[in-house]
Amino acid sequence: MEKPRPELGEDKMIWGLEQDERFQLKFVYNLIANTEDEGAEEGTWKALWRWKGPSRVKHFLWLVLHGRLFTNKERVRRKMATNSNCTYCKDTEETMEHILRNCVKAKAVWDRFRHKLAATNAIIPFHEWVLSNLLLEEKGIDFGVICWNFWKKRNKEVLDGKVYNEQSVRCRIDGWLNTIKQAEQGMIGCSVNQDNNIIWKLFLRNQAT
Repeated sequence: MEKPRPELGEDKMIWGLEQDERFQLKFVYNLIANTEDEGAEEGTWKALWRWKGPSRVKHFLWLVLHGRLFTNKERVRRKMATNSNCTYCKDTEETMEHILRNCVKAKAVWDRFRHKLAATNAIIPFHEWVLSNLLLEEKGIDFGVICWNFWKKRNKEVLDGKVYNEQSVRCRIDGWLNTIKQAEQGMIGCSVNQDNNIIWKLFLRNQAT
């Protein structure tokens, strides 16, 4: 420890985390805010890491949780479109929260699969709503698959001009959920052909081991 040196003047309190050695409340606020953001990011990664559904759907969920979906709002921001409103609701801006939860078409889908939701309240912040549903065991897989299928259907209609009725969307989702359930039970397997398409195969009972 260095000896006292009176020639340097009287002792004083300094703030060692700033170059000017002065305490500022703004610095502490930013420090706390950044720590909270890191905690939220860690929670997001844990939820995705634990999610056991298909990889392509997991990638989609990563985009959702990081705000990277090309909604109409985002397409306008990138100057790829001129109208940011929802294709279905017409007078409401299409954000991720709107198209995946609050849109009239999305609500119709969720009404069909309401029993697979942990949180249905639209007051809950969107990011929290997604995470709370993903963290469920079996229902968490269903939730991700439902979101992904609805987003694909939306893209086909917005970008390709194809029109799907609600019944066809529900049947597609039911088919995906049943396929995943059978795969978990070891009833089916898959292979990849030369065109990189996934081919599902039903196992015969005497082949199951």
